[in-house]
Amino acid sequence: NIFLGVGYSESFGAYLWGNYTERNFLGKAGDLLVILLAGTREINGTISYLDRYIGGTDMSLYSELHAITANRPGYRERNIGMQAELGMPIDNEWKQYVRGRLEFVNLDEGSYDPAEDMDGSYVVATLRWRLTHDTRRSEKVNGMLLPVSGHVAGVGIEGGVADGPLVKLTGNYEMYRRIGERLVY
Repeated sequence: NIFLGVGYSESFGAYLWGNYTERNFLGKAGDLLVILLAGTREINGTISYLDRYIGGTDMSLYSELHAITANRPGYRERNIGMQAELGMPIDNEWKQYVRGRLEFVNLDEGSYDPAEDMDGSYVVATLRWRLTHDTRRSEKVNGMLLPVSGHVAGVGIEGGVADGPLVKLTGNYEMYRRIGERLVY
């Protein structure tokens, strides 16, 4: 799949956006994703790969590299990083994930005069554990395989350092219901 876009937002300014997805990269049932956004206020890019079945097992491995250069109100940000996440099934509906993230962040006030000092560089290093419950069932809808019933819910905790101690709690819930022959809510 290739998606291209043009737009405007308060964060990016005017921008061009491109997304390339290959769902069967090198014939190995892995997902390759390349995203590039070039705007008047931000340029960012991400390359990621998801191997759904490491070595023929039910374990998965997600890896990502990213880079961001952005003009924020009062400072300029540069962020280069990577992350990797290992997914391990508990049973048919429960799965746990362990993710490591490493980033280098540089903030520069330049000619700005902010109320607080925004100059500096630091490393972000975190570990996250996440648990998900997934009951989704998929069917072909309009020629595409899509979830038509069930839910996916997850909770997670991430800890580490990012210019000081970092603790983050996360949660998500998605529900799918079929409405008629060609519509899923």
